[in-house]
Amino acid sequence: MPLLQKGVYNTMRIIKFRCWDGSANKMADWSEVQDWIHSLPWDDMFTDDSLVLEQFTGLLDKSGVEIYEGDVVSNPHDTKPTHIIEWNESQAGFMLSGSCMLMSFQLSEFWTVIGNIHQPELLGDKT
Repeated sequence: MPLLQKGVYNTMRIIKFRCWDGSANKMADWSEVQDWIHSLPWDDMFTDDSLVLEQFTGLLDKSGVEIYEGDVVSNPHDTKPTHIIEWNESQAGFMLSGSCMLMSFQLSEFWTVIGNIHQPELLGDKT
C-alpha cells in the first residue's frame, strides 16, 4: 500500500521537492533533484537563480495529483478562477494566493492542479 493515497490522511508528511530549471526551461522531478544535490557544488545550489526549489505540500488534488508550492490550481466552485499555492511564513503553511485560507487535506479534494507559475499563459495579468 502506498504511503500517500487520495482520501487517506497521513500524520507524517512526505518531504520532497521539485525544481524549476530556468536555464533548461523544464521542471525536474524529485529523483533529478536528489541527483543534483549530490553532484552540484554546495554553493551553486543556493546561488544559481535559474534553479527554483518548490516543496511538496503533502496534499493531492481531486484527481490524485501532488500539489506543490508554485502550482496553479482551479476550483469551479470558487469565485476566483485560479490560485497559486504559496508558502506563508507567518502562518507556517501553504496558502492559496489572494486568500486567507491555509491549504488543508479537506480543501485539497476540491482543487485541480492546472499547471505551475512557470507557465505564464496560466497567470494572465499576474506575470
